[in-house]
Amino acid sequence: MNYLAHIFLSGDQAEILVGNFLGDLITNKEKQALPDAIKFGVDLHRRIDTYTDNHASVLRSVSRIRDLHGKYAPVVVDVLYDHLLSLNWDTFSTEKLEDFSSRSYGQILDHMEFIPERRRARVASMIEHDWLRHYGNLEALHGTFLRLKKRAKFQGNFELAVSGIVRQFEGLQADFLEFFPDLRKMSQEFIQSHGH
Repeated sequence: MNYLAHIFLSGDQAEILVGNFLGDLITNKEKQALPDAIKFGVDLHRRIDTYTDNHASVLRSVSRIRDLHGKYAPVVVDVLYDHLLSLNWDTFSTEKLEDFSSRSYGQILDHMEFIPERRRARVASMIEHDWLRHYGNLEALHGTFLRLKKRAKFQGNFELAVSGIVRQFEGLQADFLEFFPDLRKMSQEFIQSHGH
């Protein structure tokens, strides 16, 4: 899952949200210096990733686009699922996406001291360009895939991702709507079982 889902699945504690947001942005060594609640958020992020990577519905989505994206198919699905969460936002939240995004950015900014300096420009860019609210926009989604293309070591056809998604939208959407309630339940149980 990408930023929108990770942040959404953090519950109502700002420190857990910050850690969940940071999950892919920090090293294990950097994690050790964080306060316990933020560390827990990093653990939640990694639990979400493991659960997602092994869920039957996600694997089905990956198989739908593997011919086009090869080994990067799981990466495309990660980004796609934030797009689908954005499109289906009202199914999962009573808070407007705009309000959720603003509140989340505020919580991240309040904890910038815990974000590694080398990552702060990226975080600032995310907030400035309002990534959380733009996952639902196909043009912005295409821009995300083009950024991934620049970082990819191998050919992944990222520039074709949006057109491929549009062609297979019905099946991908069905996979997501089957998967996301399971992920949400797992995340809530993980948070509760650790006393947060």
